[in-house]
Amino acid sequence: MESIDFSEKNLDNLSTVIDNLSSILSENGFYHFDKYLKKIEQTAKENNIQGFKESIINNELFGGAGAMWEIWIEDEKNQKAFEKCFCDFVDQVKSMGIDNGRVNQVREGFNLKW
Repeated sequence: MESIDFSEKNLDNLSTVIDNLSSILSENGFYHFDKYLKKIEQTAKENNIQGFKESIINNELFGGAGAMWEIWIEDEKNQKAFEKCFCDFVDQVKSMGIDNGRVNQVREGFNLKW
């Protein structure tokens, strides 16, 4: 089983990116993703490697139609903000040790460098 880095710094960074992502999603009516983000944050705080991996690598975030990564927001400024927040989130979980082909593929599809 791969290792996940649940250091205090990573947990703080994860909380920040989740708060930012939740905020932009809520502001644009996508409240239903909140529970998935809270689950990710909770499993990380519990140092639950298996739960953390399962809460990230799932269809709600990285699947097909209706997955978080596919969200489209009409307002271009809000869409860009979502894309940045989502990429920050993905970059953070990758830096913690998530290494998954689908996660990597979705992240590369955004082609954002900030």
